[in-house]
Amino acid sequence: MTPTVVYLFPLNSQLIQVQGLQDVLTGNFLNAATVTATLINFRGIADPVLNNIPMTYIPASNGNYEGVAPDTFNAPVGSGYILQIQATQGSVQGLWSIPAQVKARAA
Repeated sequence: MTPTVVYLFPLNSQLIQVQGLQDVLTGNFLNAATVTATLINFRGIADPVLNNIPMTYIPASNGNYEGVAPDTFNAPVGSGYILQIQATQGSVQGLWSIPAQVKARAA
């Protein structure tokens, strides 16, 4: 189960998490995949900082991964972004596109 919307905050390091990545053909969870996250803007251009961020498997979970967006991430505030999660495990490849919003951190 991936989030329905991801909220990202400029100039803040933050954890990006996805849960339950699995092969839809077999139902097997992807527990040994190479997973990356990339933020794409409304023009289809990848963010220069949040680009191919490695995501690490959370031990003893079923397809759960997390990665850290660095505090140098500084995309313009707004919506229309897509967070693409790409996973490869053996011959299985998956691409998830999750709507994302960049929001200013409230005081």
